[in-house]
Amino acid sequence: METKENNQSSELDVRCSNSCTRAGFAVLLFTTLAFAILGPLDTAKRLEALGKYFTLRMELKDALDELEGDPCWKNLVSAEGDKVSNWTLSKLIEFRCPSAPPSEKKRSDPPKTQLHRQENSEIKPQTDKKQDEPPPAQVQGFSVEIVLNLWEFEKIANALTELGNSETIRLACSYSYRFDRSIYRWEMLRHRILTRIREALRTSGPPSKSSVKPPNTSLEEEIKYLTFEDIRRLANYEQPELGELEPHIKELSQFNLPSLGIPLGLIMATRIIESALLFFLAYFWLFQREAMLSKNYPATGTLFGVFQRTFISRNMFKVFMALPSVVAVLLGIKSIAYTYWNIVLGIFVFGFCVAIVWNWEHR
Repeated sequence: METKENNQSSELDVRCSNSCTRAGFAVLLFTTLAFAILGPLDTAKRLEALGKYFTLRMELKDALDELEGDPCWKNLVSAEGDKVSNWTLSKLIEFRCPSAPPSEKKRSDPPKTQLHRQENSEIKPQTDKKQDEPPPAQVQGFSVEIVLNLWEFEKIANALTELGNSETIRLACSYSYRFDRSIYRWEMLRHRILTRIREALRTSGPPSKSSVKPPNTSLEEEIKYLTFEDIRRLANYEQPELGELEPHIKELSQFNLPSLGIPLGLIMATRIIESALLFFLAYFWLFQREAMLSKNYPATGTLFGVFQRTFISRNMFKVFMALPSVVAVLLGIKSIAYTYWNIVLGIFVFGFCVAIVWNWEHR
C-alpha cells in the first residue's frame, strides 16, 4: 500500500503532465504540417528549374532580336551577306568592328560643333590677338579608334551553356507533362545539331587544326561551333512564354495553415512551422524538468507514467521525439536555397529533442 500511495500523482505531477500533453499534441500537429509541406518544396524546386529554362530561352530570342538594331551587325551583314549564316559562334564572338558607324558620328558631331562655336565666340577677343601664333604641333603616329564587338553573341553563348545543364532540364521536365514534351522536342533538336558538329569534328577536326583529330570535347566547346543558322533555329523553335507559368507560380506560392486560414508564402510557412516546433518543444522540455522535481516522477496517471510502463511505450516516446527533429532538419535542407533561417531553427529543434530524450533516459 505504501508503494501505491507514494506513486500517486500530486498536483504538481498533474499540472506538468497536462502542460506536456498539450505541447506534445501541438508538436505532432506541426510535425504533420512539416511533412505535408515537403512535397510543395520539391515542386517549387522543379518550378524554379522550369522558370529558369523559360528565361534562358527568352534570353536567346531577345539576343537575336537585339542584333537587328546593332550597327556593327548591320555593317557585317551588308559586307558579308548570306555568308554570315555559316559563321560559327566563336568567330562571331571574336569579330570586332573597326570603328563606330557613320550614322552615330553624324548624330554626335552637331552638339560638339555647336559647343566649339560657342566657346570660340566667347574667347574671340583673345584669339584675335594670337592669330599670328603657329598652330600646335600634332603628334605623329597616334590615333584613336573605336572598336565594337557583337556582345549579343556572348549572351547567346552563356544562355546555351546554361541550357546544357542536365539537372536543370531534368527538373524542368519533371514538373508537368504539359511542358515535358516541348522541352524534349527542343532538346532533341539541339542534340541533332550537336551530333552533326561532333561528327564533323571527328572526321575533319576544328577549322584551325583540320589535320589533328580532336579529343572528346565538352558541351561548352561544342557550342562554339554552332553556326548562326543553328542558333536561329534553336531560338525560334517552339518559343515558350513566361505567362504560361504565372498560374502555377501563384498556386504554389500560397500555403494555408489550418489554424490561421490565411494564404502564406511557401518559405514563410516553413519558417512559421519550424518556429512553432521550437516553441512547443521548449515548452515541453521546461515542464518535463519541472515534473522531474517531484519525488513521484514518473507518477501514475501522468504522461510520463503512461509511456514508462512497457518497452514498447518507452520506444514510442523516443519515436515521437525523433519525428520533429528529422522533419525540421529536412525542411532546413530543402529550403536552404531560399533562406538559412530554417537551418538554424532546425538545429535548435534537434537540440531540444535530444535534451528531452536525455532527460527521459537519465531521470
